[in-house]
Amino acid sequence: MGEGKAGNWIETPAANVGDAMIAALSAGGVDHLFFTSGSEIGFFQEATSKAHAQGHNNPIRLVTVPHEHANLNAALGFAAVSGRPAITAAHVDVGTQHYGGAVHTAYRSGLPVIMTSGFPPTAYAGTAKGGRDEGGHLWMQETYDQNGIVRNYTKWDHRLTTQDNPGMMISRAIQVTRSEPCGPVYLNFPKELTLQSLDGTRFPSADQLGIPCPSGPNLDAARDIAERLMKASHPVVVVSKSGRDPETVPALVELCELLGISVVESVQRAYMCFPHRHPLFQTPPTLKDADMVLVLEADVPWVAGPELPARRCLCRRRGP
Repeated sequence: MGEGKAGNWIETPAANVGDAMIAALSAGGVDHLFFTSGSEIGFFQEATSKAHAQGHNNPIRLVTVPHEHANLNAALGFAAVSGRPAITAAHVDVGTQHYGGAVHTAYRSGLPVIMTSGFPPTAYAGTAKGGRDEGGHLWMQETYDQNGIVRNYTKWDHRLTTQDNPGMMISRAIQVTRSEPCGPVYLNFPKELTLQSLDGTRFPSADQLGIPCPSGPNLDAARDIAERLMKASHPVVVVSKSGRDPETVPALVELCELLGISVVESVQRAYMCFPHRHPLFQTPPTLKDADMVLVLEADVPWVAGPELPARRCLCRRRGP
């Protein structure tokens, strides 16, 4: 890619802001862009094509998706399988709205995904490349707070401004979406800013900004849980989201087989956390006979009713 590190920041050629953002995505390990077209986000197509033609390292694969709802769900599926963040692109406010119910799925999934959209230009006609030169429909696309459409379902949102370092904003988005608990972020890009000329770019990568390591349980607490599970007569594990990391599934099977622990799903089933055909998988789920309950990443492990754990039951919860 012809990039170096000047002052600990990545330095790379970039003819415009769009090139800089694609470079930052590549530097952050993002290699799949799920794209639903719009006139103001054509910079994504140009910058990714340029990166492929010039033989850059880790060129992004642009996947065209006809509808934004499928677009975001595809990105979530990629993140779930690969464990890496994916990025989406949609057309102004209407494209953001077309993400639809997938926004809720993204927020509750615990997966790293960067949702983006364009924003109609506000530069007067003839004053900037990509300004209001195309017609009156650009005024119809402008909303008071486009980010507000999805703000309740994101960890962070931002609209690119002239004073921003575009590469740093992309790295910040990667940093936030990858930090546990993972979740969606949202960026939108005014058209004229994405076409703004640059003479190269410098920015910190997401790793240079710092991504927290996943926290682990206190060793004394983990030892206490292990001892109580071994002493329990009827231990039960409640699961919901732990299967987001596929490696936890065989580990949980091994533990349950070793100690004879039953497994039930919480009322909110999110991932396959334990094989449903395993003899230790308990259905219908009940906790009323349990004397030790371990909850693994379950926001709502149970609801009030006759199947609740007994008063004498000891409960411990583990999750981000």
